[in-house]
Amino acid sequence: MHPKNVSAMKNPKEKVLVLGAGGVGAWVAKALVERGHDVFATTTNAQTVRALSCLGIHHVDWRWEPSASWACLQEVEASRWIVTVPPRMGPEKSMAFHCALHEAAAACGVKRLVWTSSTAVYDPTQSGTLVEADAGHHTSRHTGVDMLALEDVHRNGDVPFVAMRFGGLFGQGRHPVKALLKRGTVQGGDGHVQWVHEEDAAAACVFTALHEGPLPDALNVVAPEGRTRRELLHAAFPANLSVDITPGGVQRKVSSQALTALGFSFQVKDPLRWVQTWGAVTDEGVWEGPHGPLNWTRHPARRTAKGCALMVHGYKGFRHWGLWRGLAERWAEEGWDVYRMDFSHNGHVAPFTEDCLDEAAWSENRYHYEAEAVAFALQKLAEQHGKLVVLGHSRGGGMAVLGARQFQKAGGSLTGVACWAPVSDVFARFPWGPALKDWEASDRLEVLNGRTGQTLVHPYAFYLDAKARESELNIESAATALTCPVLVVHGTDDAAVGLHEGEAIASWAIQGTLATVEGANHVFGMAHPWTDATQWPEHLAQAWEAQKEWLQSLI
Repeated sequence: MHPKNVSAMKNPKEKVLVLGAGGVGAWVAKALVERGHDVFATTTNAQTVRALSCLGIHHVDWRWEPSASWACLQEVEASRWIVTVPPRMGPEKSMAFHCALHEAAAACGVKRLVWTSSTAVYDPTQSGTLVEADAGHHTSRHTGVDMLALEDVHRNGDVPFVAMRFGGLFGQGRHPVKALLKRGTVQGGDGHVQWVHEEDAAAACVFTALHEGPLPDALNVVAPEGRTRRELLHAAFPANLSVDITPGGVQRKVSSQALTALGFSFQVKDPLRWVQTWGAVTDEGVWEGPHGPLNWTRHPARRTAKGCALMVHGYKGFRHWGLWRGLAERWAEEGWDVYRMDFSHNGHVAPFTEDCLDEAAWSENRYHYEAEAVAFALQKLAEQHGKLVVLGHSRGGGMAVLGARQFQKAGGSLTGVACWAPVSDVFARFPWGPALKDWEASDRLEVLNGRTGQTLVHPYAFYLDAKARESELNIESAATALTCPVLVVHGTDDAAVGLHEGEAIASWAIQGTLATVEGANHVFGMAHPWTDATQWPEHLAQAWEAQKEWLQSLI
């Protein structure tokens, strides 16, 4: 992340403490450890604790209350503290926290204290270009706290201090338009709002904390391009914006020139461009599944809901891979609530969803975990929706068939199963003969993750568990028993999973349909990362059209 923003340090490795590593602080901690520092972090989010531990970051179990001791933090003896705890405790508690923070940092002889403040230090009625010197004592409409007063606690102390004044945070799980929609009618639609991508915000904190030499006591951290509410809303809903927007609003720009003059560069310079290329306004959540957390992203139906869909990924996959978000959004535009779900043991841990960090969890995965996760998620969704469809890609296609059958056996009503480039037999993928003996002897079947370069490991228990459940993992038996329509979409040039496997599933299903995409590969022309949701590979578009036609037949 942000290689150009690394500051040179006299000491290449220091202890750094990150207080509040649940949001931006998690990205701060990750960037620091990737630069070789010894990082300690506090957070109460269990998944984040897991993700940080996979990165080698030390979790400090600490939460502030007015009577809390700072001793366990002081014992770390970190030379730099980065505090990303937002002031959501109300005016009195927030002031008490910062007074205690200042005292604790001073007692430790901290070289630099960085705290994430806010552009709420600027009068919301003030227009024009605002720089750091324009800050005033204004109560934040978001928190009810005077942010400048909190900065003043540290400004004249013994610890070198920098307040990082963030604009509104946005990113993969924080769509900027979603924040605007919370208020119903959008007031002041022609007024500017200040935004910063969460990874830019984190990079700015790291840059400042590690910077050698004098710094201002406050720095604005806002994307260079300011945009109006109206611009962002129309970018997110180019075809069917149904939000009331009142005219007017303050025209202003909060400048981050002081930060960029130090050598920092923003990677996401324009929130409007990000909205245009990222696409959907989504919801994020997690179910506690039968074998662990199942993280999901929901694309709400863009019109009167026809039903609900569940999308599951394949081997070495994750829900944010490639352009699956774009496919989900096309589906939502047809009037379906669409959920993309991660399997519990795919190794991807929030908030770092791009990385397969938890290699231990990946190795502990079992086929039946995934099939049971599909059945569990379908049951969750069935409680709230009528028509219900599941789509799986590659190994996920096989798991969709197995999980759908489990769901039906338990009495669930399913409208359809869609399989894209599906595997038809999980057992055919195991080694045999001498290779199987070698696996048993070594307890290691190594698999290269071509995207990340990691060598991942299946223990021999993976094989033993599957063999012990051979009948329940039989995709042919499950497909034959499904009572709902089944669609198989398969590329004719699929080198990873041959077309014959998709043909088999379509033939086994009582109501099976096969749609081939001429010349398509295993991922229908996609790749990862896919940065622009408005640009679709032709083969992906053809696959979607086949599914769209099939969906219409189910209504």
